[in-house]
Amino acid sequence: MITIKQIYDAINEHSPFCSQEPYDNSGLIVGDFDDSVSSALLCVDVTSAVVEEAAAEGYDLIISHHPIIFKGIKNLNRTTDASRAIIKAIKNNIAILSVHTNIDNAVNNHNKYLLNELGIEEVYPLQVHKSFDFDSPITSGLYGNLPKMMDCDTFLKKVKETFDLQCIRWSGDRTIAVKRVAACGGSGAFLIGAAKAVNADVFITADLKYHDFFEADTDIILADIGHYESEKYVILILFDLLKEKFPTFAANFTKVVTNPVKYL
Repeated sequence: MITIKQIYDAINEHSPFCSQEPYDNSGLIVGDFDDSVSSALLCVDVTSAVVEEAAAEGYDLIISHHPIIFKGIKNLNRTTDASRAIIKAIKNNIAILSVHTNIDNAVNNHNKYLLNELGIEEVYPLQVHKSFDFDSPITSGLYGNLPKMMDCDTFLKKVKETFDLQCIRWSGDRTIAVKRVAACGGSGAFLIGAAKAVNADVFITADLKYHDFFEADTDIILADIGHYESEKYVILILFDLLKEKFPTFAANFTKVVTNPVKYL
C-alpha cells in the first residue's frame, strides 16, 4: 500500500505545491497524509457524480485538477453539489487531492501537451514568475514554433480537430501566417501581452471576455478553446507521473464528463 504523503511528494517533485498561486487551494483537501491508498480516480473537477463513481468502483483517492474547496464552503448541508460530494467522500473514506496552479506553473504541464499535439516539440516559458526561486522555471504559459508555417484558417481547423472541439471563439486578422504559437490552458487573458511580446502569431487559451478579444487587433490571433477543453489533459500528465513513480498503483480516469458547459 502507498500513503497519500508518498503520492503528494511524488507530485510535489514535478509540480511543487509551494508554487501555486496565492489565491489557490491545491493540496490535500479531504483525508490524512498517513492514510494508505490502493487506487486513484483522476478527474478535472470533483463532482458528486465523480465521488459516486469512486465509491462504486472502490477507489480510495480522487486526484483532481480543480480544488473542490476553492472560495470557501460555509456549510455542509447538501444544498450544493460540492457539499454533497464532500459528505459522500468522507462517508466512504475517500481522500481528495487537488493539483491546480502548481501544475499550471510547471514547464511539463498541459500547455506543453497542447503544443506537442500540434507538432511543436521545443517549448519555452511564456512568462517566468519572479516570486519563486526554483532550479526549473516556474511559468504561466508556453510557446514554440510549428514545423512549418500555416494559414490562419488551416491552423484553427487543425486545433479544432486535434482537440476534438465543438467550437473555437477567436479574433484577429485571418491573413496572419501562423508559425509561433503560445498556449495557456484555463483563464489566460492576463498573458495576452506576454504572447505578443514573444511575437506569437496565435495565443491558445480560454475564458476570454468580450473586450479581451479586441486586444488581438492585427498583431495576434486569440483562440479561446474552452476552459475544460484546454485543461482536460492535466490528468494524462498525472497518470504518467503516477505510473512512473508507482508502477503497481492503480490509477484510472473518471468516466464522468465534468464540463458544465454545453453547446447547442
